[in-house]
Amino acid sequence: MSSCLLYKVNIMSKLKEFREHLGYTQTAFAELLGIDKASLSRLEAGKFKPAYETIMALRRIVNLHSGGRKVLLDKILDDF
Repeated sequence: MSSCLLYKVNIMSKLKEFREHLGYTQTAFAELLGIDKASLSRLEAGKFKPAYETIMALRRIVNLHSGGRKVLLDKILDDF
């Protein structure tokens, strides 16, 4: 596995931690992102590259729950 891919896999595990911290199930969080639960599961496992629209939805959720502070997950999304 390339180091870039490994980096993104590790980053997406942070997505799962973030979702769980907010108290969302995969189904509910996937709905917020406009994707299905299976896609979110693959995304969290680093097996699915998010579409632009999914990244933008993630940014909105991160910004909403971070009070506008630049947080790790938001910085990571810059790399996609």
